[in-house]
Amino acid sequence: TLPAKTATIATTSQTDAGFSFGPIATVADQDYVITCKAPHAGTLTDLAAKTSSGTCTVTWKINTTAVTTGVNSATSTISAVTPSAANVFAAGDIIQVTVSANSTALNLQLAARYTRTLG
Repeated sequence: TLPAKTATIATTSQTDAGFSFGPIATVADQDYVITCKAPHAGTLTDLAAKTSSGTCTVTWKINTTAVTTGVNSATSTISAVTPSAANVFAAGDIIQVTVSANSTALNLQLAARYTRTLG
């Protein structure tokens, strides 16, 4: 008989994961789905938005729940915010944004960074 073997799997945080979306050529006040089914669980850590011209407000959501401190004022300069709560998503969740207060915004680009536990 062979001796029993045991293995230990370490868990680590991966910080280089993210989603990107866009550009949305002609922006409208509506919801935009970034991913319709997150491939794994994670915690949103950095949310960014930018337009080529014009302005709009971008509210990040997990499913239909707004991420706390997850609102970008998108302009031609990158707007980045750090979520403070309601920023944990599960595998299969929808990550989306609601665009509002659109003032002739063009070429909206979005990016989200997150951490996740491996193992």
